[in-house]
Amino acid sequence: EYVIVIGDENRPVMDNNLVFLEVSSPGDTGCAPDGKRAISASVFLKESPLRLSNDDLKGISTEMLENLEGFLPFLKENLDFINIEQSIEISRKYQEVINQKFKINGSPLLGISLLPNKTPLKNVFITGGMLLAGLGFEGEIISGMNAAYQVIGGTIRGTIK
Repeated sequence: EYVIVIGDENRPVMDNNLVFLEVSSPGDTGCAPDGKRAISASVFLKESPLRLSNDDLKGISTEMLENLEGFLPFLKENLDFINIEQSIEISRKYQEVINQKFKINGSPLLGISLLPNKTPLKNVFITGGMLLAGLGFEGEIISGMNAAYQVIGGTIRGTIK
């Protein structure tokens, strides 16, 4: 299950304000103990987590939990486990992978999308240079345009479905 929460409608969404929640399925003991559910929360950061200090990222995590209080008022007192340090480590490792998004070795299909841009959510699409890696900055622009076309019901241009 997925939920998107906007903590403060008066702040820009790219200011740690758009929280993506993913909740494990009931009974999925691979994610949480029996009778419990795991929640994963993510936000877009203005800066790369590679450039932010641990204290900055811990502050963002605290702010993210505060933003969720209006949506899930009893969240804090019902958390059994939270691992901010591991979350910081994961976000930095993920960013290291994203930083290599324009590096493709030996691919004859430069510029052709090999990754889908669809998500489980209606009218929410992934964009960015990793979808059209061989085109560099232009690939980022085109992937954004493709997502916009899909939202308004148009067709994808220049990609493989």
